[in-house]
Amino acid sequence: MIVDRCRDVNEFEKFHSKYANEAIHDVSSILSNWDYHFCFYDDNNKELLACAYLHDEDGKIMLSGFAKPKQMNNVIDGIKWVSDFMKKDVLFSRTTKKPAKLVLLRSGFIKIDNDLFVRKAG
Repeated sequence: MIVDRCRDVNEFEKFHSKYANEAIHDVSSILSNWDYHFCFYDDNNKELLACAYLHDEDGKIMLSGFAKPKQMNNVIDGIKWVSDFMKKDVLFSRTTKKPAKLVLLRSGFIKIDNDLFVRKAG
């Protein structure tokens, strides 16, 4: 898997409209946060597989993202990559989706509330 910034805005907009849900920020909000949005591409055909981004929620660094279906292992790897990139910070993530909860748990996050997860620094 290749980790990069958005390579093609049109591709990203189509990907967002197809795979993002109501909890995901709009395209311009994600892309304007240049240092803290990450796109995950397939090694072979360079296809966009998933996107993760960081944002502030009440003083907490929140991890959010969206992906093509059936990309659980790639998303786990991507979240681990982002966690390593932000290793000095505590990361939070909020989701109501069962598959996303499983991905967070497998990525080293701990459930601290019904829909809230945390990954401790270090």
